Amino acid sequence: MAMMYSKIALLHVFIIAFVVQLLLSEHVLYAEAPSANNSPSATNASLVLEKKIYQLVEDLDYSDQVASDFVKMIYSWKCDVLYQKLNQASEDIKQKKISWSQYAQTEEEVVNQLAQTIRNKIAIVDTVIESNQKYVDLDLVVKDKKANCLSYAQLFYVLGNSMGYTGPRKLDHEN
Repeated sequence: MAMMYSKIALLHVFIIAFVVQLLLSEHVLYAEAPSANNSPSATNASLVLEKKIYQLVEDLDYSDQVASDFVKMIYSWKCDVLYQKLNQASEDIKQKKISWSQYAQTEEEVVNQLAQTIRNKIAIVDTVIESNQKYVDLDLVVKDKKANCLSYAQLFYVLGNSMGYTGPRKLDHEN
């Protein structure tokens, strides 16, 4: 059990460092929207993404209500477009239509857009002010649209993982 908690703690440290790097980055690339946002595949992508987000929020031991409110909060963020872009790149790499470098570039674009969206939609709070330390819990983040570094990491973790982002890795698959 202690091993599991140490792995979770290590994951949190990695996520926090990654999110902080993204939040401090000035260079942001934007994902291209598909031409038919109202297509059946877009609707299906939205439903699949919502289910994944809902499950990941619950996996973090938040209630059904928090999971539901989280999904409602991000509905207008167009995360389904980013999900579709990353999913398409994943299919393209499996079919050898694109290189691993091109896949990594697509992942980077999706991650940058996701970080930018979170930064635009959720205000960062100063954790020196004691009352702002409560914004570590997603239920308050969703309610007040405010977050500290750890809750930004939780937002990125839930949204990134639900979209299929696997994190940085060595690209030794290149042929």
